[in-house]
Amino acid sequence: MDPAETELEQARTAILASDYLAAVQACRAALGKCPKHVEATTLLAESYREMGLLDAAEDLLRRVLSADPESVLAHWSLGLLLSDQEQEQEAVARLSCARELTPANPEILADLQHMVVDRRSAAKPTRAMLGRIYLAQGLYQWAAEEFRAVLAANPRRLDVWVAFVQSLWLAGEVEEAAGACEAILAEAPDCLQALLILARVRRQEGDQVAAEQLLARAQEMDPAGTVAARLQ
Repeated sequence: MDPAETELEQARTAILASDYLAAVQACRAALGKCPKHVEATTLLAESYREMGLLDAAEDLLRRVLSADPESVLAHWSLGLLLSDQEQEQEAVARLSCARELTPANPEILADLQHMVVDRRSAAKPTRAMLGRIYLAQGLYQWAAEEFRAVLAANPRRLDVWVAFVQSLWLAGEVEEAAGACEAILAEAPDCLQALLILARVRRQEGDQVAAEQLLARAQEMDPAGTVAARLQ
């Protein structure tokens, strides 16, 4: 059970009511209980963005994406924030990531198309999106190849790295999955997906102590196991 759930619900309700000061107070209370809580940090960042505190919001959103590179809200919010600051190239990249994670969301697509010249191109499937479709369909080797191709062109895509690791793990490529997790954690020590998958590897290897240590690190950021539930 999430010890900060009451405060998080208060923050969600306040944001829906556009009461961002109340949302900030609730988020801070949640972070007082769980200082690394990813959802609380995300909601605090969104509240700051709506209040015009853009530097603080950007810092928090980047922190969230280091921990949960597949956070749709964080990619979306950061994309809008960067667009407001006229950093169009990264803004488009962030909204593209959000769209790849939720291709059926018309609002994200509309925001993305608003930023680009070629609106039709923005609506086309990408290789990362195709990889995620293969992953959802259980075609793990195919998914891994799509993600590998994306990473060859853009090795800094942490969102693709975590999808790649998951496809490797599910395809039975345990050693390569573990090596990729360790590489991710060297760059992003709080990456939830890498911590969770590496914990599975260590448990499979019989190293329960290492597995529990990794899971404990993940639980500090995701007490309710929301990210764990997204993994196959």
